[in-house]
Amino acid sequence: MTRPTGLTAIALTIGLAQMTWAADLSDLPQPPELRTESKYLTNEEVLFLPTDPAAAWTFFRENPITDYLEPTDRIPAITSIDVLKAPWGEAGSIRRVNLDGGGTVLERVLTSTDTEFTYQIWDLQTDSGSFISHIYGEFRVRPATGGSEIVWRYNIAPNVFFARPFIRRFLDNDFEPFMEGGIAGLDAAYQAHQ
Repeated sequence: MTRPTGLTAIALTIGLAQMTWAADLSDLPQPPELRTESKYLTNEEVLFLPTDPAAAWTFFRENPITDYLEPTDRIPAITSIDVLKAPWGEAGSIRRVNLDGGGTVLERVLTSTDTEFTYQIWDLQTDSGSFISHIYGEFRVRPATGGSEIVWRYNIAPNVFFARPFIRRFLDNDFEPFMEGGIAGLDAAYQAHQ
């Protein structure tokens, strides 16, 4: 049996029903230092919602994008989550995300406000994880003409310089369509609620 390849860190916001609780943090590797923007390879997707930023953000927070993400050949499904430092969703909270095929990643919330949710993913125990230092994820809401935009940025920091072309191809060929699908699903859910 082969384990799925590719970047497997899709752990964003997921429902509490899929989480289990754990308490021991002593064996966790420390997260790497965040880098300057130019050191990341990035993909960005934007969802326009015809409502004010506060209502758009409330909808986004109540409808986790992971509900609309579909696994692919290179991006496995989340099978379960262990909350290691709670409450999940608040700055400083930590969880382990378990992936189909046996991979895991660690995730911590960096900021959680009325306009942004940022997180860091590290210790990628996956086939491609050896090339990745960490991932810095961002969700933000901003005003736009006639409504608001939810912006999702996925920023990958390679462990080594020569991994940059591999990661860029993965972002362009695999993760961009994956993110687009999640945004499209979230948009359809918003339209269904109107």
